[in-house]
Amino acid sequence: MCKVVLKNGSRRAVTEVPDRFIHEYLADANGSYLKLYLLLLHLMQTNGDFHIPAIAERLDWSEADVKRAMNYWRKKGILDYRLNEKDELTHIEMNDLMSDETKPASGHLAEDSGEAAFRAQPTEGTEPVEPAKPKRPRTVLSDPNKERYQKCEEILGITLDKGHLDLISCLHDECHFKDDLLYYLFEYCREIGKTNPRYMETIAVQGWFNNNITTKSAAMKATQKYRDDTRVIMDTFGISGRVLGSKELEYVDIWVNGWDMPTELIELACAKTLEQTGGAKFVYANSILEKWHNNEIHTVSEANLLTQEHKDSLEKNKKTDKINREAQKPKAGSFNDFDQRDYPEEQWNEMMSKLRKWD
Repeated sequence: MCKVVLKNGSRRAVTEVPDRFIHEYLADANGSYLKLYLLLLHLMQTNGDFHIPAIAERLDWSEADVKRAMNYWRKKGILDYRLNEKDELTHIEMNDLMSDETKPASGHLAEDSGEAAFRAQPTEGTEPVEPAKPKRPRTVLSDPNKERYQKCEEILGITLDKGHLDLISCLHDECHFKDDLLYYLFEYCREIGKTNPRYMETIAVQGWFNNNITTKSAAMKATQKYRDDTRVIMDTFGISGRVLGSKELEYVDIWVNGWDMPTELIELACAKTLEQTGGAKFVYANSILEKWHNNEIHTVSEANLLTQEHKDSLEKNKKTDKINREAQKPKAGSFNDFDQRDYPEEQWNEMMSKLRKWD
């Protein structure tokens, strides 16, 4: 194999990356986290401004993605940052990897304001005091979630992309999912053939986290209800020989996980839809269930009562309209009882002309 020569064509406009970072941190870091680190280095070395919304737009990320990457490097001891009382980012300090020492992440910066949070300022009339050098932290050999990444990858049987890795980090670090709950999420999504990170996030956050489902057994119960309700819907609508489409599944997810509708109400709504439309119209069924959800209907008897009240209201309105129409009819013996003559226009003009002559 021939020797490859690397040559730098320019010595200007260069962002320096510490060798130590390459040797100790590069292999274990997610590619997205590397993007943020390189951008931070560039901004630090060029005195650029750092605003989370602008960084998110520049990297085509969400603001949560930026914060997640910053938390990763903070745990690694690469940087530290400070938030004000409004939980807004005010300062970032990049630890010096050019030297032999690296400051460990402290969890949060000093409480002093302004630049004092980063560098001790000597007071007037005193000599500057060199701060004590921190001890070099133990080198972290791997991402704390590395084993979880590998386990989830084995479950799905595919190579995880950035979305999957970020989802795992978010669910473990921020939503505090236990490992068995996290792995069950991946098992369930593999089973139903929905392994897109966004879809998995919807189930995990909207379906489980927001409904205080914190254990694997509770999640299994919730997913079993979803399966059962899906089967009831397909049977009621007479759907066979195919699976539900993505839009249809979105409605099912809203009814089951979003509104937590009882199975018997979902079945009733589907039956009413068939009765009124003659087909499996998910939009029509959704309008029925949405009305029941907004009226806090939880049982079939309550739904039937609401339906009866609606029918009674319609019947009452019909009677009212009939009474109003009867009242507007002309009374007997009035001028309108006589048949009205309809003259052609020419004859009418001739009659008007004779009347004018008589005047």
